[in-house]
Amino acid sequence: MTRHCLYSALYILALTLAFSSCDSEDYYDESGSSNCYIGSATLGTLNRILHTTVTNTDGTTKDSAYIGTLTGAKYPLSIDHAAGRIFNLDSLPYETDVAHVTFADMSGTSTILIRKLMVEEDTVFSISDSTNCIVPRQLTVYSPDYTHTRKYQLDIRVHREVGDSTKWSQLANNVSIVTDLTEQRALVCNEQIYLFAKENGSTPVVLTASTDDAANLQRNEISMADIETHNVVLLQNKFYALASGKLVESTDGINWDYTATSATEPFDALLAAGSQQLVARQGDKLLGSKDGGQTWEEEALEAGGKLPLDEAYGLCFPSETDAQYEDLILVGYHNNEPTIWKKNIDNSGTDQYDWNYYTLATAADTRLPLLTATSLLAYDKGLLMVGVDSDHQPSALYYSKDGGLHWSSTTIPQPKLADGTTGYVGAVDENNFIYLFCNGSGAVYRGRLNRLGWEDISYSYEE
Repeated sequence: MTRHCLYSALYILALTLAFSSCDSEDYYDESGSSNCYIGSATLGTLNRILHTTVTNTDGTTKDSAYIGTLTGAKYPLSIDHAAGRIFNLDSLPYETDVAHVTFADMSGTSTILIRKLMVEEDTVFSISDSTNCIVPRQLTVYSPDYTHTRKYQLDIRVHREVGDSTKWSQLANNVSIVTDLTEQRALVCNEQIYLFAKENGSTPVVLTASTDDAANLQRNEISMADIETHNVVLLQNKFYALASGKLVESTDGINWDYTATSATEPFDALLAAGSQQLVARQGDKLLGSKDGGQTWEEEALEAGGKLPLDEAYGLCFPSETDAQYEDLILVGYHNNEPTIWKKNIDNSGTDQYDWNYYTLATAADTRLPLLTATSLLAYDKGLLMVGVDSDHQPSALYYSKDGGLHWSSTTIPQPKLADGTTGYVGAVDENNFIYLFCNGSGAVYRGRLNRLGWEDISYSYEE
């Protein structure tokens, strides 16, 4: 007998003993041991369905699909020995073929078995075989002496939708109290939507609804007739606005009172609210208040910058680099030219920063277009702006990932709007849903980027 045949015979004998021992409880221990584990696992080359658009000779287009490949090693498999799990923390892209998964590596202390799909029976696992991982599969690995086994659940996860696509739902049409609103501002607080506006061009109202039933808006007249509804901001669950240039506040959006403040001159605009402060414009100055509008201090501005005078709104973002910091961004227009300012805020009070003026992109296709009836929203760690364009039509949903320097009209596509829509106001809730309330048609839409609805799972292990 050759050496090769001898080794083969010994390997077959070992497997025979392993399988025949499955019915003998005193031969091996299923509880596992430190010398019985799967040490490494790597996905191989996978297939994925890809889509493209084909233009016909007559100018029409149609969708076309083809098979592409994906390098599975770019999606590492994690092995949790304590829980007995092998899984990819970062899910495979949409339409990856997980019914025919190949592996570049699967190594254990000894033989690895896989449970069949249709019967309670194991077979030897081989990385050269295609494995159906539509559902989790059970793996069993033996110790070198075949006296112990350890079981793992193999879970290959794949996204069930395209991450950067947006799904829109039309919640309602012809909501009459939405059709003729002007000077609008929509905010979300404690899972409630507050839509501030002027009705018939003069009567200030606030429409309220739960985020779970956004089309069921309830009309409430605001107690203060001269309130500037498009200037409402939210600070620490309290609403602030201007009424004939004076600061007013409300806890419910309906009943308003004047704020006791040190400001002796009227404000021109209430621009933004951070997590701890208000920002207002007074002529060519920005003023800030850190005590709910009671006292104000002039903010330091970079020389030479132009403050936003029209369609001016601000947003606050948590800093990407320090939990104590946040960024305030102001966006608007100065004599029909876009203008953007940014300030870093140290909420610990240690450092103080000036407002910085941003030089905007010069390319027409990435420069913020001139909009009116604007909504500025924080979304996906960026800025989302909607309004009415220069043709007096509902604008695209313009998105900026870099603080307003460059804008795209394709990142978040507009829903198919109901006939008669002349404009809309937008709001975003804590679950990343965008709400659009349409003037003219009275339609209400809700949508979000798919990936912002995915569960964010993190794992930690203790040795």
